[in-house]
Amino acid sequence: MISKCRSCGKTITFIRMPSGKMMPCNATLRPYKAEEGGTTTIITRDGKCIKGELVSDNDPQKTGLGYIPHWGDCPGANKMRKK
Repeated sequence: MISKCRSCGKTITFIRMPSGKMMPCNATLRPYKAEEGGTTTIITRDGKCIKGELVSDNDPQKTGLGYIPHWGDCPGANKMRKK
């Protein structure tokens, strides 16, 4: 499901997590390398949350494509979180 963030207007998508909750993510799929201790949170297409690093699309160590959670770069993320 693609929509616009009500706070900043950026295009986002919602990914269903294994818990059943929906995670707002930036709409662009990004290539990543899964890495223990990685600094970037990545949400896979099937909703798994992993740590890793973003890489170029042609990087031989690329693990796959995933989404970046939108709350990481949305200026209004704190106002939008459900209590």
